[in-house]
Amino acid sequence: MTSGVVRKYSIFNESFGKYYAIFAINIKSSMAYFGALFIGFVSSFAKLLTYSLIYKAAFEAFGPDKFPDLTLAQVIWLVVFTQSIYISRDTMHEISASVKSGQIAVFLNKPFSYPLFHYFSYLGKTIVPTVTDLAFGSVIAYFLVGPVPIDIFNVFAVLPLALGALTLIFFQSFIFGLISFWIEDPDSVSRIYHKFDMVLGGRIIPIILFPEPLRTIALYLPWAQQFYSVGKNLIIPDHSEIIRFYLLQGFWVIFFGLVSIWLFRKGVKNIATNGG
Repeated sequence: MTSGVVRKYSIFNESFGKYYAIFAINIKSSMAYFGALFIGFVSSFAKLLTYSLIYKAAFEAFGPDKFPDLTLAQVIWLVVFTQSIYISRDTMHEISASVKSGQIAVFLNKPFSYPLFHYFSYLGKTIVPTVTDLAFGSVIAYFLVGPVPIDIFNVFAVLPLALGALTLIFFQSFIFGLISFWIEDPDSVSRIYHKFDMVLGGRIIPIILFPEPLRTIALYLPWAQQFYSVGKNLIIPDHSEIIRFYLLQGFWVIFFGLVSIWLFRKGVKNIATNGG
């Protein structure tokens, strides 16, 4: 039984056609809920309006001396991009539910790699909400603070960072799902962990506004590579920094990927040994 389960983890010898189908099916499913998209637009409007009023008051109170290299429009657009990266805990919940019900053993015997199945499902579920949130946020930001110049080169430069951000978020969700092998309810731990997303990921206050040394520390943490790296290099580009973001994001993707593999193998070994 062990060899059969381990074979399901061998992801390099399988056709990717099936994973593309999984990806496409989840994209179509996420596009079916237009009501949820409308609710997302209302939610984005409320958040961005609030942030705009707060930062407008801050800029008016402290003046250009406090923010010499930033404009209000840049800050709001930076918030738009950091807020638009969609966080989904579906992977964690699905794995947790399958472990509790015993269906995990059935999934592991299906003709696909369990990690890749969840990865492409995750991408399919998150790309559409991310794009729509970005579109809605851009429209709202345009009418609230006006446009900001964006170089087409920077758009292509941050696309790999955006995919890396989604991959990094997936690995973390996958890890919390795998914790279900040892903890009955990983959601409580996940909620505490994801509070760092809000603060140290620059989703509420852009990291560029952090005081030193907190700014430098935050830039090296994984949460900045998820959200802030995309918006910063698009709205306030610095070509000397983008390589650093690539390297840091690559490091954290590899780190969380290896942790995912390690936990998955230990969990699978428990199933193979104990029969579920």
